[in-house]
This record gives sequence, C-alpha cells and structure tokens, in this order.
Amino acid sequence: MAVITIVRDLGSLGEEIAKELGRITGYRILDKGYIEPLLAGYGFKPELQEKLDEKRPGFWASLSEDRSDYIHYVKTALFEEAVKGDCIVVGRGGTAVFKNVPSRLAVRITAPLELRLRRAVDLCLCDEKHARLVVEQSDHDRGGFNKIFFGLDWNDLCAFDLAISTARMDAVQAAETIDRLRRLVVDEEREAAGRTKLADMALGQRVVTSIVYQSKVRLQSLEAAADGGSVTLYGLANTQHALDRAAAAAAAVPGVSEVKNEIQLAQEFSIYP
Repeated sequence: MAVITIVRDLGSLGEEIAKELGRITGYRILDKGYIEPLLAGYGFKPELQEKLDEKRPGFWASLSEDRSDYIHYVKTALFEEAVKGDCIVVGRGGTAVFKNVPSRLAVRITAPLELRLRRAVDLCLCDEKHARLVVEQSDHDRGGFNKIFFGLDWNDLCAFDLAISTARMDAVQAAETIDRLRRLVVDEEREAAGRTKLADMALGQRVVTSIVYQSKVRLQSLEAAADGGSVTLYGLANTQHALDRAAAAAAAVPGVSEVKNEIQLAQEFSIYP
C-alpha cells in the first residue's frame, strides 16, 4: 500500500501529471473533486470548503473553529480513503498529513515562472498581466495553506522525496519518473509498515471524531495515538467529568481494545466553544 503525495505550483502540470500517474499505476486520485463530496458528507458546508481549501487564511481565520474543523475533516477523509488502498493525494495538505507513513512518496512539482505564466495564459484564457496575478495569488494561497494549516514549508525541498521541474519534460515523462522512484523505494516491507501505520492513524482519527464531534467533549489539544487496538489520549481537560467522558467515548469506538488516558486535568484554564 503506497501513498503518493503531490504539491504543485499553478502552471507546473501538476494535475496532468497526477492524472497520468493514476493511469499507469491504477492508483485512485484524491484531489479536490474527490475530497469535496466526502467533506460535504461529514456535514462540512461547501461554502466553507471553498473559503478554506488551499487558501491562505487571514489571522483570525487561522485561529477559528472552522479551521480546526476543516483540518479534522480533511484528515479524516484522507485517512479513510488511504486505508482502502494505493492512492495519489493532490494538494489538500497530504504531504504533511502522511509524513510519518513509511510507504509515502512525497513529490514537489514546479516549473520556471515564465513557463508557468505562458501555461496560465492558456489555462485562464487571459493576457499575461492577468495570468501573473493569478499565478502569484495561487502561490501565496497554496504556500500559506500548507504552512498555516499543516506546518509544511513547500519551498523546503528536504520535505520531499522528489522535486521535478517540467521545463524539460511533459506530464507523461514526469509521471513515469515518479513511478520509477516509487518502485525503487516503496518495497514490500515499507508497504506492510505503511498499511499498519495508516490503520493506526485512521483509528486515532475516528477516536477524535467520537470524542469531539459525536460526544461533544470540550478538550484542548486532543490527540489520539493508536497502536493496534490500544489508543492513548493526550490533551487538556478542565474537569474530571470531561476527562472521563473522553475515555468512555474512545472505548466505544469499534476497533479500540484498550484506552490509556494521558489527558491532563488543568482547571486553571477555560475552554471556549
């Protein structure tokens, strides 16, 4: 089981490469069109998706409850889809979300600015002046989205296994290059380790969903780390009742066999809705 994550600049052929990579590997493509209906199914409003998806948030928006909900639901959708089998994640913070998965292959796709501008002219059916504005806004939004929502500096090449410039190759050549690297580095051992890690991450996310969104337990900085069926809870609660409710909600999640409650009781702070 492998997860290929793609971070791409506008005008770099990122979407075209993902489509071709999906064709030659048979992997499902988890892009905006795939993820948006899943988020809507979780009850996350389409207008909020459009407001937050790969957009750089303003200061207050970056601290909002909508932001936290968006990150939670995106991670939920990605984990639940990834455990089903091999996939290609286009944007959506996937490089950061799957950072610790042994079978992840992280790819950065770019191209020289002038080439991206020419492609943007064709894509947007506009003149170069407007294309430049579109490209600059896209870079600002996508870079800010990754940094503020997921802590990923997309200009740090150390965050990626492979960086490709499409100045000298087309989408087919780029996709074939990615697939060759996948076959080299994602061996059976890493696939098996990745399958286990993804199952644990998906279970931990279900536990968070149960506690925060179904049982409505108010906690701060909640995390649920799963190892097989054993789940350890971390975070802060301002009442013993909240702490106990969190443990009970976690224990009720299918697949959980043991709950280790490391949530700290800190009555000196208030948790606001």
